[in-house]
Amino acid sequence: MAIGFTAMAVEVFLMQLPLRWRITCIVLVGGYLAVAVGAIELVARQIDDRLFAVNGEHLLVMLPLFALLAWVLYRSEQGRLYLVVLLGVATLVSVLAISESLLGQSLFGREYEFATSQREGLTRALVGSENVLVLGAILATMVPLALKLRQLRIQLIVSAILVAGVWATGSRAPALICTAIAAVQLFPVMRALLQRFLWVVHALAAAAIASLAYLSVFVWVPFIAGATGLEYSSNYRGAIYSLVPQFLADRPLGYLLQTAPAGRWLVDSELHGGVDIARSVDSEIVYAIFGLGWIGLALFVTAVFVSIAAIKYDMAIGLSALTLTSLGFILALHGWDAMSPLWYSLLGVCAGVAVLPPVRRLVRRKRPLILNFSQMQTS
Repeated sequence: MAIGFTAMAVEVFLMQLPLRWRITCIVLVGGYLAVAVGAIELVARQIDDRLFAVNGEHLLVMLPLFALLAWVLYRSEQGRLYLVVLLGVATLVSVLAISESLLGQSLFGREYEFATSQREGLTRALVGSENVLVLGAILATMVPLALKLRQLRIQLIVSAILVAGVWATGSRAPALICTAIAAVQLFPVMRALLQRFLWVVHALAAAAIASLAYLSVFVWVPFIAGATGLEYSSNYRGAIYSLVPQFLADRPLGYLLQTAPAGRWLVDSELHGGVDIARSVDSEIVYAIFGLGWIGLALFVTAVFVSIAAIKYDMAIGLSALTLTSLGFILALHGWDAMSPLWYSLLGVCAGVAVLPPVRRLVRRKRPLILNFSQMQTS
């Protein structure tokens, strides 16, 4: 939060606007953050639930702060420079990830974390991240942003290095998604067709969500089959999604951002025995549902379709946001400090390019009607 507010204050202060206006904006943002954090912390202390503070501050503080910051950066004159720096850092991290995977050891002396991140198969790179899957997801999210680079040759090189870095983390879902996106990026005609027939992407997203609902109700069961780590990981999410229908029926508003009781939502497993889902939620959808029930589910679905809508106006940003949001099916996005600000930032830009223009057009249409009505009332 301190990083986000500092960046926001710097960007606002550097704007070519009257000094009083800039100071007022900084004070208002800082005041909102102080009041919101203070109120959330007070409630968390009263109910003695630290998770409430974490969830509440993500939803009411981190999300609006980084969404607004990203929109300011996107609209600034130095937006492209910021993006080039971001891609440069991501490319360097990707090279380090490839090196770790090939060497089979941590380059940063994180031997314990590196060892506990491994499973059957390819050596999984960790570099300096919180988790190998988090590293894979972040690098995968960077792949579509390579479209912002001016030279095609540089785009191809950066995309290839990033994709290789994702594969080096051993994160299968991020690797498959970013590989498919990189393949689409190679052909301008594919990008043009994607924007022209965006309704197909909307339909596919709706079908995916409907399929997930069907599988949760009629197919998946609360049991994680598999005697190996790879099998456990592959079957884990089906088991936790099988609890969602019952959870939504029992807790329509979830636990209102509070901690779920231990031992209430359990699945059995072949490898580890009983698993408490409330203590190991590895899906943004399930995490959001535990927090706010149907409201949490609606917020995630909204994020999916806003990301898709942004592709029409800015393909790189829209695809990047859609990549990270879609990984929410297998990863608790707002549960990781390194990943949640990136997700909020991308959603903020998507909302800015896809939602704000229609709202402005609607306001322009309504304004003459309101003026005419006021004149009639005066007459």
